[in-house]
Amino acid sequence: MNLDLLTIRRFTAGVIYPQVTLTRNDLTFLFDHISQKFDYNTLSLLPDGARIAQGENEIYIQTSRTQVNEAIATHFQDTKERATQIFQVVMDQLRVTQYQVFGVKLIAFQPADGSAAWLLEQKLLAVPQEKLAILGSGRRGTGFRFNFYRDFANYDLRIEPYFADLSQIFLELDVNYQTPLGSLEEIGPRIDRVYNYLFGEVRQFLAALVS
Repeated sequence: MNLDLLTIRRFTAGVIYPQVTLTRNDLTFLFDHISQKFDYNTLSLLPDGARIAQGENEIYIQTSRTQVNEAIATHFQDTKERATQIFQVVMDQLRVTQYQVFGVKLIAFQPADGSAAWLLEQKLLAVPQEKLAILGSGRRGTGFRFNFYRDFANYDLRIEPYFADLSQIFLELDVNYQTPLGSLEEIGPRIDRVYNYLFGEVRQFLAALVS
């Protein structure tokens, strides 16, 4: 298994803050600013805010939460910088100065040599096949979920076959920081910490499975 092929496909980050009042002017200003700088082209007004979108990319701006959800088209660092700048624009316009919770989710894929379902079951599951059969026929694979509390954050990691293509391992790393952000300047380093965990400890774990 070539671990150089581990690739992030999707990035999500969100900030939760004390509830604010959103006006239509706020939302249209943010859409105009973001669409000019980042090529977003659709504004949908929602009961509690707005969705700004372009293709697979979307931004939710709500009374107590802003979330950026983007496909990784080029380099991860480019996406990180875009998200950081978007958060800065939104927080400035909404005059938010307190940031209660910050979370990051990365979705990545790792090609397996052969069947990802077979690899994960052989390396991680001690249950005999006859006991698995109790669950019934048609099982295509088995996933695994790990939860850690480290660095004042809750790490939730899923590793499972990608059921639409069983030659791929699907990884989802969802990290929620429990300590508030002191400033928006902390967003970049917190995103980097999640990225480094995926390409550090998680990648080492995958390497250990096939060693």
